[in-house]
Amino acid sequence: MTILPKHIARLACAVVSLAACSNGGETVSSQSQPLTAVCVEPGATPPAGAFTCGGSVTVECSSHDGASVEHIFVPSTAPCADTRQDVSTPGPFHVGTTPVTVTTHTGDGGTGPSCSATIHVVDTAPPTITPKATAYLWPPNHSLHHIDLADCAGVTDTCDPSVRVAITFVESDEPANTTGDGNTDADIVNLTCSGVDLRAERRGNSDGRVYTIGVRAIDAAGNHADGACHVAVSHDQGNGVVAAGGPAAVHLAAPAGCL
Repeated sequence: MTILPKHIARLACAVVSLAACSNGGETVSSQSQPLTAVCVEPGATPPAGAFTCGGSVTVECSSHDGASVEHIFVPSTAPCADTRQDVSTPGPFHVGTTPVTVTTHTGDGGTGPSCSATIHVVDTAPPTITPKATAYLWPPNHSLHHIDLADCAGVTDTCDPSVRVAITFVESDEPANTTGDGNTDADIVNLTCSGVDLRAERRGNSDGRVYTIGVRAIDAAGNHADGACHVAVSHDQGNGVVAAGGPAAVHLAAPAGCL
């Protein structure tokens, strides 16, 4: 199970190609392109809604490098053919606020007026948790098997390469001691933030036991996702069919402070 920006700024976005643009704090998406200045002729106006010098733009983080903004429109006091605009920071831009300055150079080697703008990069997307296939414990000889968090699920995040991940709980759909499972307990032991020992045991007169391991992932921006993986003890065979699992008969919370 997988646990699982946007104002198309009218004419401006047609001008800046695939980037989605905004002025005045609206969230937009962007593609990975260096920030370049687009000169606006004297007396002309930038396209409606365009990111312009003196304004600000907000973009969603799109990679571990941050995000990119493709164009900034710069009103000029001289014909654009006679000027060149340099951007102080081409990007990509990290999560947070980055000021950028555009300096205009004139054809005679002089420097024209400079202007400033602000780029805000936000991260609103939670990590993605991808559970591994159900693991099977066999034979049901009451021995303990260690399950690492890495055995349970994989985690990815668009923006954060170092997502924090931890086990949140472990459940069993059978009691620790019940009919036909032997006389050994506890069956969920040594539960930590990153692993747990599970007993290879199941009721003799049922359809197999299912352990459920809860997982939470939190990225640097505080977005979180919850998921779960399963470990089963078949009734008859090591990789046989096991029921999907019923209500939790045993529930253990992970230690406090894991995340």
